[in-house]
Amino acid sequence: MRSAIHNSASSHDIRGVHGHLAEAAERRGDTYRRVLHRAAATIGPDDEVAGELEKAADLATRHGGYPARTEILLRAAALSSAGTDKNLRLLAAAESAVAAGSGAQAGALLRALRLQGFDDVARGRFLLVQGELDILVPGAGFADRAPQLLAAARILRTAAPARAKQAVGMVFWALVQADDLVKQTSSQEAAAEARLICQLHPGTDLPTRGLNALSTLILDGHAAAAPLVRSAVQESAAPQTPVEDVLQSCMHIAYAAFLLREPVAAAAVLARAERTALNSGAVLPRCRIGLLRAHFDTLQGKIREASEQLNDLAELMSSMGLPDPYARMVLSTPALSGWLGSEVVAREDALTADARAAGYGIRVTSRRIGTVLLREAQGRYVEAWDAAQHIGYGDPLFSGALFVPDLLESAARRRPAGR
Repeated sequence: MRSAIHNSASSHDIRGVHGHLAEAAERRGDTYRRVLHRAAATIGPDDEVAGELEKAADLATRHGGYPARTEILLRAAALSSAGTDKNLRLLAAAESAVAAGSGAQAGALLRALRLQGFDDVARGRFLLVQGELDILVPGAGFADRAPQLLAAARILRTAAPARAKQAVGMVFWALVQADDLVKQTSSQEAAAEARLICQLHPGTDLPTRGLNALSTLILDGHAAAAPLVRSAVQESAAPQTPVEDVLQSCMHIAYAAFLLREPVAAAAVLARAERTALNSGAVLPRCRIGLLRAHFDTLQGKIREASEQLNDLAELMSSMGLPDPYARMVLSTPALSGWLGSEVVAREDALTADARAAGYGIRVTSRRIGTVLLREAQGRYVEAWDAAQHIGYGDPLFSGALFVPDLLESAARRRPAGR
């Protein structure tokens, strides 16, 4: 009945109703709905209403998650006069669309932007969004993302420290995905930048504490980092921690806990973040969390659990528009057939070759680790030892650094004398 009345009413009448609803919401003190109804009652550019809508975007995230935030920012841009404000609102909408997993929408918004009037902060934000979208474009490479995101962090370091911390946190995830195929950037370089940003702009918020913990672990070692990591893990579980802080920090805090050989703590961080992402409609963070959880399972030899986790991500990946070759590569479980009992061939399978070509080193290294685990399970310790020798772990962040020393020690204890 309500929809029938709405469809039969003129646009003038509908705007009038929204105007009355805006007044009623103002009397109730409901700022969020007042702004929404006022925008619906407005025709053409109105910078005052556009500004109010932009301010209401954070409230939209609480009410309807990142998809609702995106819609409000798009409406704010539509009501803006041509110029910098309009472009900045389109950029903010693109950022929100990325978090919501709407890659095609975010890409279209970036292409609509005019960059001439952008300052360093806006250019840095643009690079951040572009770095997120690169994996959604066929032909783009995972190995190239880390240097691009690190450049964004450096641009943002002085003028927008919160954004800079977000960027350098994303560098670590890009490094994890590229593993030893990464180009031009090391975890030590990223950790040094994270430390510099946090020294210039200290704080007790979760993003700052998480970056301090991981950068200390990489630069100074486990003993120095352990109390910082455990404190960040505890803070990530606090119910009052803001949603965006949890989503921004969960990856590097969980990874730091895992590097400390505390997988239970890492799993707890990811579980909290996954609930937060689900409640706020943050599709891209949910995918990242699931991928990291599957990676942790693989590194611990839990290949069945990793496979189940990746299967659960298939629908989300599809909704994001990930190109099919990437989706098959990301969602496959390395060495699964071998772990289930069949033979693992020495040469790379087609998906692993595709992963190498795309710079997705996490799959290449995980396959090697899966082979070591399989050989150990079969009691073929000489072959386990030989396979482990081919896993590079010079960089403390790369997956080979996590449990390969343990695998080597185990294989060495069991291999025949003289080998």
